[in-house]
Amino acid sequence: MKKLEVSWSVEYLKDFSSKNEPTGVVKKLEDFQIDFQLPTLLSGLKEEHATVYIRYTFKPAPFPDAKTGVLVNNYLKKIHPRTEINCTQKIYGKSGEVYAFVLDKINAARDLFISSWNIAKNRKYKAMIGVPFPQAKTNEKLLEKVTEHGMTPKRFAEKLDKDYSNLFRELKGQKQFSLQQALDYAKALDCDPVELLFEKTRCDVWGYVDLYNSNELGDETFNPCQIYPAANVTNNIGSVVVPRDIYTPNIKAIRISCEGSHMDRHYAFYRKTDVAKSSMNGKLVVVGKEDPRLEEFGYEPTSYWFGIYDIAKGGVQTIYNPDRFAKTEKAVKGPFTFVAEVISVMSENALTKRSQEYYEMNAKAKEFFAIHEKQRQQLELSMMKLRDSMAKSEDMLHKMTRASIEADKKELKKKLKLFDDDIEVPDFIKKRA
Repeated sequence: MKKLEVSWSVEYLKDFSSKNEPTGVVKKLEDFQIDFQLPTLLSGLKEEHATVYIRYTFKPAPFPDAKTGVLVNNYLKKIHPRTEINCTQKIYGKSGEVYAFVLDKINAARDLFISSWNIAKNRKYKAMIGVPFPQAKTNEKLLEKVTEHGMTPKRFAEKLDKDYSNLFRELKGQKQFSLQQALDYAKALDCDPVELLFEKTRCDVWGYVDLYNSNELGDETFNPCQIYPAANVTNNIGSVVVPRDIYTPNIKAIRISCEGSHMDRHYAFYRKTDVAKSSMNGKLVVVGKEDPRLEEFGYEPTSYWFGIYDIAKGGVQTIYNPDRFAKTEKAVKGPFTFVAEVISVMSENALTKRSQEYYEMNAKAKEFFAIHEKQRQQLELSMMKLRDSMAKSEDMLHKMTRASIEADKKELKKKLKLFDDDIEVPDFIKKRA
C-alpha cells in the first residue's frame, strides 16, 4: 500500500496515533464516517483522496493482557471492566487504496461499508460539481463485484487466466483498466460493464408512507397513505439507488414501510410532469393537497399522499389505498395541487447488490444446463445410432425380401417347366395343328 496513513484514537486520548491501537481486546464495529477530498487547486491534490473513520467499541475485561500503550493501560485500570470504550481507526490516502484497504480488513460489515462509501461519494460529487454520473474508481467497483460473487481476487485471476500481479495492482487502485478489460470482467462477473465504469445513480428518500396504520410524529398525526418526512424517521436510510433507465435529475423517491403488506420495504419513484391529470386515472401516483386552515393551528398546510388516483363523474378526485387488504379503502379526497405518476415501484432487494444466493443459483443453473446439454447430446447420439440401425434393418429387410421373391420366382418357373413336361398332347390335336 502506497502512502496510506493508518492511525487510532481512543476516547480518552485526543490525538490520532498508530501507537494507540487497542490490541488483545475484541473490538465491535459500530459505524463508518467517510469524507472525500476532490482534486482542486486549493487542496493541492492531483487525485481523489478519502478519509475513513471506523468507530469501534470494546471492553477492557476479561482481557488483562491488552497491549494498548502505557497511557491506555493506566486508564483501563481506573474504569469498570464492563464499561464500553470507544475507539476510532482513521485511514487516509488515495481513495482507491483506502477502499481496497478497508474492504480487505473488514468481513461481516462489508455491505455496510460499500453502502456508506457509495452514499458519501454520491453526496460529495453532487454537492461539489453537480455531476450525477461521475466516473467510478474502477478498482472499487471491481472489488465490490468480486466480493459479491463470493470469490477471492486470486480465484478471480485464475478464472480469467490473468496474471495475478497485474490484477492486484488494478484492485489496489494503482492501475486503471481499459474499456475492453471492463467488458471481459463484466462477462466473467455477470454484470453490466457500466457498473464497473460509473458510480450508481442515487436520489434522496424524502418520505415514508404506511398503508395500514396512522403514525404520530410530534404534534401531527399522519394517516394511512399519507407521506411523512424521512427526517423524523430514526433509521432513515438517506438515499437509494435509482435504476439508470428511469433516472433523471428531478426524480424523487419515497419508501413504503408497512409490515404485513406485499408492498413493505418497496420504493416508489416519481417525478412531476406536465401530463394532464385525466391521463393518470387508475394509476399509482403521489399527490399534494393544500388546506390553508391548518396554518392557523401551526401545521404544514400541504400534505402529500400515495395511492391510486381516481376521477369520478363531475371531476371528483380521490386517492385509494393500493393495498386491497387495508381497512382504509379511501385515503383522501381532492382537489389536489399536483398529481405525479409513479414511474416504478421496486423492492429493496432489487435495488441493493446481488446476494451470494444469486450467484449460487447462477452456478447451479450453469451446472444444470451443462448436465442438460450433455443429456441432449447423448440423446441425439442414441437417436443417430437408432436411425442407423433402422436404416440397416430396413436395407437388410429389402435384401431379404428381394432374395425371397427371386427364390419364389425360380421355384415357380421350375414348377411350370415340370408342369409343361407332364402334359401329354393327344394325337388328334397334333394332327390338326
